[in-house]
Amino acid sequence: MKVEDSLPMKKFHWDVSQIEFAINEKALSIEYKKNKLQGLLYGYYVGAFLTTTPYNVGCLCSLKNAYDALVSDLSSFLGKTQKKEALECVKIAKECLANEIGKVESIIANSHHALSIASNEIEIEKERAARISNKYVNQVREQNLLLNWINTVLLKDNWGKHINSIKSTLADELTDEAIKVWEDDWETSEIRAFLNDLRHHLAGEAFHQEWDNGLLSSLAAFLVNGDDWEEMLLFMQKKGIYDYRLAFALWGTFVGFADMPRTFTDYLFDQERKYIGDYYDFIYKQIHGRHIQRNITEQPKPKKSMQETIWEIWNNMPPKFKKEKNLEEGLTKSLPAIDLNSFLNKLSKQTNWGKRTNRWKFFNEKLKQPDMFSNG
Repeated sequence: MKVEDSLPMKKFHWDVSQIEFAINEKALSIEYKKNKLQGLLYGYYVGAFLTTTPYNVGCLCSLKNAYDALVSDLSSFLGKTQKKEALECVKIAKECLANEIGKVESIIANSHHALSIASNEIEIEKERAARISNKYVNQVREQNLLLNWINTVLLKDNWGKHINSIKSTLADELTDEAIKVWEDDWETSEIRAFLNDLRHHLAGEAFHQEWDNGLLSSLAAFLVNGDDWEEMLLFMQKKGIYDYRLAFALWGTFVGFADMPRTFTDYLFDQERKYIGDYYDFIYKQIHGRHIQRNITEQPKPKKSMQETIWEIWNNMPPKFKKEKNLEEGLTKSLPAIDLNSFLNKLSKQTNWGKRTNRWKFFNEKLKQPDMFSNG
């Protein structure tokens, strides 16, 4: 007989329903708000980095509208003619417009510059936005409304991560806050007409308001395209908006820093080491109320330049990613580029180099490795 057979066996049943877990709801709420306020700061500063000039956006809008008009009329035109010369002219016109669009996009990408930390356009106090100083929100009532929208509405923890499914409800709450701020002047105010028109637009109706860089247009862009920051940027460019601080501040507050995509935050993380250190300290001080301890030392630059690294990645890229035609030509057209994001954006617009292709993702992954190349 085995020894263990002679021992009495007891079975234990754990009733986990009787176990109480202590959850600090207040601490969780504070951390949740800090994440959203960090999203507000990142959204505002990346929005400032992406901001361009009215001339650049005007050129881009005109070219894209011409390209869209040409493409929309193309099918009917081709159905009426089979002349080789006419077809070739249309093809050349499309290529010319596409090239000009690419040039303007490159100019915009290469003209980006980071907003100085010393500008101090946002202040956070006690898990709330205390002040936002922006030239497009220069009236006291508008400033109060912006802060109310952030602190009272967008900092709530019940919105989820996707705006499309709750945008109408969110728009209603934002409108309620505007009614409280405008008080007796609400019925005859321009903001009432804008917000009501926007709510109808979110329900599928036409939108009749003018677009600008102000608070209301920024809110509208966020509510219409807030599930995809790149689509939101393209949408604003198409509407002639060229300052993106307010729009991405609202978007960043809703999304929160933890759920921001790398394609967005990399615009700041790709800056020089000194700026990143100063910026991170600024964010930390705003959110936590104290400076961080840091010791930034200059690191030796790698020997290879960005272009040398790009060609090395190309040479070492798996053969299965090189099967399509014109790949090397597209790579060459994307160089020279002033920075990494500019190169990747230009590359994604080349034939067979879209952002969804494995070859573009391969380049993106390799180039985003820290200290991959020097700035020379």
